[in-house]
Amino acid sequence: MRVLEINNTAIDLADQDAPFQTGNTVVALNGSAEQRVVQGSDDEAFTSPVTLATLAAAGTAGAVQAIELAYQYIRTSAASDPVSLLGN
Repeated sequence: MRVLEINNTAIDLADQDAPFQTGNTVVALNGSAEQRVVQGSDDEAFTSPVTLATLAAAGTAGAVQAIELAYQYIRTSAASDPVSLLGN
């Protein structure tokens, strides 16, 4: 199992190793006591961000979701505790 932690700084998936590359599906895990939004974008400035997942607070059913990495860049919508992406 591999882990990639993301926060509100854009991560270029083209620079990542498998499974954290565009087109793959991973599991997003929110370990925070607050809701987190994972966003994707085709540009590093996130001119038109797209919500990939809204993760509920840790300890609830919605804190873990499978997401498709459909965009080149990924981040969380706000400065916060990181979200962990899990994949094989």
